[in-house]
Amino acid sequence: MKSQHVEVEGLTAHYVVAGRGPALVLLHGGANDWREWEENIGALSQKLEVYALDLPGFGLTPKPEARYTLNFLANFVHGFMQAVGLSYASLGGHSLGAGVALKFALRFPDRVERLILVDAWGFGRVTLLGWLIVTSCNLLRRVFQPGRFYPFLEKEPGQGNHWLSPEELRKLEVPALIVWGERDLYLPVAQAHRAHQLLPNSELFIFQGCGHAPQRERREEFNQVVLKFLLSGRDEASSRCS
Repeated sequence: MKSQHVEVEGLTAHYVVAGRGPALVLLHGGANDWREWEENIGALSQKLEVYALDLPGFGLTPKPEARYTLNFLANFVHGFMQAVGLSYASLGGHSLGAGVALKFALRFPDRVERLILVDAWGFGRVTLLGWLIVTSCNLLRRVFQPGRFYPFLEKEPGQGNHWLSPEELRKLEVPALIVWGERDLYLPVAQAHRAHQLLPNSELFIFQGCGHAPQRERREEFNQVVLKFLLSGRDEASSRCS
């Protein structure tokens, strides 16, 4: 893995990159940074060119003076892809990162090959227990790491009740793999089934007995499931061309 920086709309964005092959951009969750994919990048980069990005205000990417909306973060990912020369890529996201990936796909469908949505944020409310855990962690971070609390997302003016429009999601044609932990304490598994119903070109894989982060809790199986989804059809195409 190579740690690198690139200028994105006046902001010095940090990311790591590894491997060669079809491009996969990984987006972390709302209380993390690129390192939540650290145990996945090695396996995935055997077949793919993997980029793991620190979103603005997370990890080593500075926090700009901006309203943190899904559109702002999706535009940032778009600028990042332009800056590193990716005309299109598959996007993988966990929790908040999955919501950003979906917003990106809705806005720039021609730039997305496939989607990996891991315990995706945006299909329902966070549980009360999950909200209490997140709030407590942020309070502790303010005490022990002053100035290091993570940004909270805001809705766009006039956005209404939904972070992601169900009407738009039903029209999204990008192939999507929905991955979820059966015992997610933050985003209940019922939201996985709702996501599967809304996204017409989706597959659903539920990790039994698993929590909010299957990419870490079941990393070997997770890596296999992701590679199978992203590479399906490519081996057959290569065989026909050889």
